[in-house]
Amino acid sequence: MADDTMTFRLEGREYRVDDFELGELEWLETELDMPFDQVAELAASGSIRAIVRFIYLIKKRDSPGFTLNDARKLKLAIFNEDDDQASDGETAAAKKRPTKAAKSG
Repeated sequence: MADDTMTFRLEGREYRVDDFELGELEWLETELDMPFDQVAELAASGSIRAIVRFIYLIKKRDSPGFTLNDARKLKLAIFNEDDDQASDGETAAAKKRPTKAAKSG
C-alpha cells in the first residue's frame, strides 16, 4: 500500500505532516477555522492561505522569531531551491509543491 501522508519539500528538506506536533495541527485548525482533514485538502489543492501557515510552522522551528508575516513575504521560488530536475523527469517546481502523495492502485 502506498504511503499517502502529505509531505512538503521546502528548501531542499522534506517535512511530513505526521511529524508535526498535535499543538501545531490544532493551531492550523483554529487559524483556518476547519478540521484538519479539510486543512490538508486545502493545502494539497494549492491554497496559499494554508501553505503560508504550514511554512510558518516549519520555519518557526528553526527560527523562533519567524512570524506569519515573514512567511507571507516569501516567494514561490522557496519550493525550487534545490536541483532543477527531479530524478523521475518531473520538473523540480512540480515535485516540490506541497501535495498529498498519489495513491497507487
